[in-house]
Amino acid sequence: MCREKYVLDCWFDSGCAPFAQWHYPFAFEKDSPLQYNGSADGPVDFVAEGQDQCRGWFYSLLCLSTTLFDRPAYKKCLSLGLLLDKNGHKMSKSKGN
Repeated sequence: MCREKYVLDCWFDSGCAPFAQWHYPFAFEKDSPLQYNGSADGPVDFVAEGQDQCRGWFYSLLCLSTTLFDRPAYKKCLSLGLLLDKNGHKMSKSKGN
């Protein structure tokens, strides 16, 4: 495994994943019989992630799908809250709390 040198933004890349997995737009030329509408079968029912992920991943996914295909990438977005320690700080493994 090696690190990819040319990453615009990790959240932008995550938001592109549903389209990139089908090699959009490169595999779909203008006059090609293959047409792509933004996902395999349409928008997914819901996406779920912690509230700290909304700014990046959810927003990128929504903006890209709306801009490229004029429709949302998901029907519902479930945002989970964060657990706080006794001092009111976000709990994380790196902080050891």
